Amino acid sequence: MTIPAILLSCAVGWSNVDQFKASSIADTSVSSDGKWMLFSTAGTRQDSDNTLFPTAGVYLQGVDGTKTAVSQFCDPSTPNQCAMPRFCSDGKTVVFVHSAASTIAKSTLNGNSWSNPTTVTTLPKDESVVSLQCNADTIYFSSSSFTPAPTKGAREIEDDIIINVISEAPIGSLNKLCRVQNTAGGQISCFEGLEKVSVGAVGWYLSCWQYATDFEVNSKDDSLIAMTTTDTLNGNDWELMRSRIYNTKTGALTTLSSLPSFQTKWSADGSKVAFTEIDHTDYTWAQTWHICVFEVASHTVKCAADGNSTIDQMPSLIGWSENDSKIMFLQQIGTSVVVSKMDAATLTCDKQVTQPPHVVGGGFRASMIPVYEAGSDKILITKETPTGAPGVYLCDVATVDSCSNFVKTDVNADLSPLPAISHEITTYKSFDGEEIEMISLGANNSKLLVFTHCGPAMAQLSTYMGFGTVCAGFPVISLVLSGYHVVMPNYRGSSGYGAAFRRSDANDWGGSDYKDIIEAMKQFGVAQNKKIAHFGWSYGGYMSSLMLTRAKATDNIDIQAIVGGGTLNDLISHVGTTDINRLFPSVYGGKNFWDDKALAAKMMDHSAIYHVINATAPTLMLHGVDDPRMPLSQAWQLHQALRRRSVTTRFVVFPGSGHIPGNPNQRMTILNETLFWFQKHF
Repeated sequence: MTIPAILLSCAVGWSNVDQFKASSIADTSVSSDGKWMLFSTAGTRQDSDNTLFPTAGVYLQGVDGTKTAVSQFCDPSTPNQCAMPRFCSDGKTVVFVHSAASTIAKSTLNGNSWSNPTTVTTLPKDESVVSLQCNADTIYFSSSSFTPAPTKGAREIEDDIIINVISEAPIGSLNKLCRVQNTAGGQISCFEGLEKVSVGAVGWYLSCWQYATDFEVNSKDDSLIAMTTTDTLNGNDWELMRSRIYNTKTGALTTLSSLPSFQTKWSADGSKVAFTEIDHTDYTWAQTWHICVFEVASHTVKCAADGNSTIDQMPSLIGWSENDSKIMFLQQIGTSVVVSKMDAATLTCDKQVTQPPHVVGGGFRASMIPVYEAGSDKILITKETPTGAPGVYLCDVATVDSCSNFVKTDVNADLSPLPAISHEITTYKSFDGEEIEMISLGANNSKLLVFTHCGPAMAQLSTYMGFGTVCAGFPVISLVLSGYHVVMPNYRGSSGYGAAFRRSDANDWGGSDYKDIIEAMKQFGVAQNKKIAHFGWSYGGYMSSLMLTRAKATDNIDIQAIVGGGTLNDLISHVGTTDINRLFPSVYGGKNFWDDKALAAKMMDHSAIYHVINATAPTLMLHGVDDPRMPLSQAWQLHQALRRRSVTTRFVVFPGSGHIPGNPNQRMTILNETLFWFQKHF
């Protein structure tokens, strides 16, 4: 089927290609003297033949606007693809990686000018840097080999290896921790004693948070390195993540907690490590954790109590501040993300944080936690709003929560204003009185489009609308401009509303959360005589399938059209085919469906494939061919059932893609297919 080009743009100065013009900003840091800013970008460029290419860049810029040779070398328009920029502890050296993270380069400050980047070292073939840090004379880095799985011969399956859920590339080795002298031609040496662990558990291989890739060298004693490790490469062993301290002199590896733990941060005086630890062991996939502190001298650990912990109990640690009296972190409050602090002595924090109309750190697009040197009085952060693309803000640490000191850079500077569409954060009462917050776009439009986010322990945030939705970036601006009222409820199980809310879908996937979405349809669709359609990806795609097959039977709601990406249609078969089937006993109280007939019946009742006889809405399914999280068979079985029942269906697959396509041309196809499907059938 050919999609008419006229349907892929709107008449008010916006088309789907505009969704690729803004760049995300990450790795933000400021030099110790407060004069220089450093950060990375990720975006997309379009060639003359309209082909889209991903871009990566690094910017080193004076606070006064002074440009540098690093920014020129690492401009996103070049093929260098720079990333992971870091200031060294001397404040006069910057290091970064380029060329698919296989080469480490540096630039040094001479007077008021930074030198042209030079190569420090190049990693062996097929290896790339995962994370890096440097002091005045040594660069420390973790690296991994990303080797394609064999295509010939035989390979024994052993619970199988961790898979990158985006690209589908398997990890071929445990992450090594190495170092190299901060001079050209330096020899790489890797630490012995860490061969049986992986340094850094990369979040994208397991969930949607890249919270555990970093390690930290103690600034007072460089023989002590704090890190997150995993003991195996099995996808189901995410619960084996541990915070540890490695002593490079003795080879000792000290484990800080017996529970899943991660995000290690040294205090400025080098005497303590802050880290996060899972706060419940029965439903780890809900991803609730609290902040703990390990005292090096006494080998004791103190953790924040549930009643005194962070508001959402999903903190992303930034580091120690204000003479080690505070621990700084990002936390989600509703649809916003803010910088907050915990008292390091009492491990308590302010519970009266207001919900500002912005997101610090980019939300769920990537790990955009600021790079912060413990004890510094300045910090560089990113902020974005629904109508404002990401920008950088130079803040005093003491007042970072109210910082408004925007610093102009070349990134996102030339973007045109977004079309004027209504954006409202509102709440409604669900079937049992539970209050559900949601984002509403284009409320005056005549047709209701309900979007359900992935996760489920994620949320639709107040991020820049020009990026589209969380998970796959569905084209909300194009949809609103095409006449649809788009609502995006943060149903129970979502992050941002406290640990109890996020854990409230335990033992009940497809139950109360489904009813939360149904209630949104009733109040904002049926009650206003609006026609209704649904779209989502991953867990949101699971909800799309449930709406397709159950909404009419359970609540007499006629669904007019469905778009589901990375869909889950059968909880039963998913247990044996997903890359992380350990999540099911995590969700269902330690049980598997073969242990309990009532659980098996419940999982079938909450699976679309067993209700397909009720399906009537035209359905578009989008799926990565190599998706390890929601295997292609999940979409195939629903597609085949719909065809046999003569329900209009279209099934579009993306070769080489994992769970969520990362190739910008495939992402453009998602946008165009979605818009065309709703314009044709809704």
